[in-house]
Amino acid sequence: MPSRLSDSRDSILGSLTALNQLGTIFYEAANAIDVGTLSNSAAQSVLSDARTALCGIMHGNQGNALYDEAQYLIALVDDIVGDYIYAREIRALQIAVCDALLNVNFA
Repeated sequence: MPSRLSDSRDSILGSLTALNQLGTIFYEAANAIDVGTLSNSAAQSVLSDARTALCGIMHGNQGNALYDEAQYLIALVDDIVGDYIYAREIRALQIAVCDALLNVNFA
């Protein structure tokens, strides 16, 4: 396999792995908000870190379907950052990440 294709494959696999991890992080954060073990400032920090990761995914995947998915997820994060964070908002992000993983189309 030419190195360019291998690099592209590795980049895509890395991005898919990162999205999968973000889904897990959102799941755990929403559960922690529900039981009161995650403060609002900590939830804001989770979202800030998630946004940073999504920006990395977006910039590392210009020209393929993951770029658009990351851009959409960033917009969702931006919609809830700054106010009080509710578990349902984090769960909506988790669902959006899972949806992106299930429906990304590289054709």
